Amino acid sequence: MKRFLVTLGAIGVGLAAVAASTSCSAADGAAAVCHAKVQAPQRCRWVTGLVRLTNGTPSIRVLPHGEHRRYGVWPPENEWMPADLKSQLTFDNEISARMRLCPNPEKLPPGAMRDVCIDDATVLKVLPRGR
Repeated sequence: MKRFLVTLGAIGVGLAAVAASTSCSAADGAAAVCHAKVQAPQRCRWVTGLVRLTNGTPSIRVLPHGEHRRYGVWPPENEWMPADLKSQLTFDNEISARMRLCPNPEKLPPGAMRDVCIDDATVLKVLPRGR
């Protein structure tokens, strides 16, 4: 019986570690901006990259480091993103950050800009544009 309880405890610790490592956990719901609004929160993921304000729609874009893809923050004109990130963003700067992006599940043609919302952002560093 004692061995059974020890094994069961180890399984419980392992499951807790897996649950804590998922990219869109409900544990950080206090900081979550769009986690509850997206249809597939399990597809949220952490990326490190730049956030820029641009001309066009959507006007806020995410450029992840090491990827060629660009993401647009939706919905346009009322973007779902943390207020501290949005308040620091201007046309004269860009922000380097670690962000949790949640995708819009809408099917788009290959090569089209994907829509995301920024659920959470950390390590904000404001950089001058065009460094």
